[in-house]
Amino acid sequence: MRHANKAHRFVRRSSPLPVYRQVADVLERDVLGRQPLGVKVPLPSESELSTEFGVSRVTIRQALNELHFKGLIYREKGRGSYPRSRHIGGVTGFGSFSAEVEASGVKPSSVLIGFRKVAKLPEAMLRYLETPPKEKNGFHMLARVRCIDGSPVAFEESYLPFDLYPGITEADVSEGSLYAAMRDSWGYEPAWADAAIEPASADADFAAHLTVAVGAPVIIAWRVTSSEHDDILEYVRSVYRSEGLALTIHRHRIG
Repeated sequence: MRHANKAHRFVRRSSPLPVYRQVADVLERDVLGRQPLGVKVPLPSESELSTEFGVSRVTIRQALNELHFKGLIYREKGRGSYPRSRHIGGVTGFGSFSAEVEASGVKPSSVLIGFRKVAKLPEAMLRYLETPPKEKNGFHMLARVRCIDGSPVAFEESYLPFDLYPGITEADVSEGSLYAAMRDSWGYEPAWADAAIEPASADADFAAHLTVAVGAPVIIAWRVTSSEHDDILEYVRSVYRSEGLALTIHRHRIG
């Protein structure tokens, strides 16, 4: 992690502000200027910070507690303290990932992992559906890694009812917003979404796509998107890294 200029890394004993708060303020500037999403670099150790600031380790520990209380850092036993990934507000797990990320002022992108026809939905998804799907001809399944500023934050599988998307090709879904393609190419207007959100652990596939360790905590959002007339347009499983995204749980209007 890039640190603040050394000229600013000092404390004033005569200041009315407690020493640990002064240290916390300097470290907070470090954390707010932290590395890009997905890059994991620890803060210096308590011993290193104690030497750098010329204060006791107890004072450093108090300063780190301040950052932890603010939610700016997290701790891993035996490994130290780490800046939390940047928080991207407004990502709900319900609407258009591209539109929501762009509204947060950062750049979305996707990497298409697979595009094929499948006969049915995953069994796990069926647990969350009030009415089982009746599509006799199966689904187009596209798998994508969703990114923010080039760093992976979610692995997503979308299941599109086969008969609703005649002529769809890989080129139609390889770039840009899927919802925009629904509107422009097939005249569908995504209007409503219902979702179930649950915690889970990353298996080998999720870990590889999200560049996290196997067993790392992830968040899974199961979603059904429908039109204004309640025609189901897609079924989705999105697997998010556990840090940096806020997911809102309620029925959500798209657009």
